[in-house]
Amino acid sequence: MDNLVRIESYYSQSELETIAEKWKKLDDFIRFYSENPPPVPMTPPDNGVYVDDIVSGVVLMRVAQYQVQLFICKPNAVIPDHTHPNADACEVHITGMMFHKNGRTVLDKARIDRRNGDGLSYPHGRVLEIKSTDLHGAECSERGGAFLTFQKWNEGHDPSSLGIDWDGSAVGEDHGEMIKDGKVFI
Repeated sequence: MDNLVRIESYYSQSELETIAEKWKKLDDFIRFYSENPPPVPMTPPDNGVYVDDIVSGVVLMRVAQYQVQLFICKPNAVIPDHTHPNADACEVHITGMMFHKNGRTVLDKARIDRRNGDGLSYPHGRVLEIKSTDLHGAECSERGGAFLTFQKWNEGHDPSSLGIDWDGSAVGEDHGEMIKDGKVFI
């Protein structure tokens, strides 16, 4: 055990808050995160772990009105059309997700499980911009799915989880309770 290395290189919350003052739009946050990813995600903040009937998520970073969450979906899960009235987001495909937006399929099911020569999902890293008024949803492959979501929450709305900032049909009973209560299960 003496040979283990402790990973301690990261920005403090106060350093991040100072940096965030320069961000004017969601792209600024995404650019910062992609150029400075924490070697180990930050400890999730309050309401930072999210679990509903078909999706589990964790906040990887939250700063001011910005946050990034990792969502992992059960195999064959269907996320019905919905909006997030208090936040704009960019969904970044990792694997197994067929997204649709405003009635149009963005990534079709035949492509979501294909791999390139490096073993990455064929649409890996593809970004889908979702405005607060965009009706969108997703389906997962038989292997399940995963995606990152970068968010900018509207002023006056504290970031929590897009899973409860939800206007549309719930994915199940637990999710419906979470939306109604406005609370993330931990």
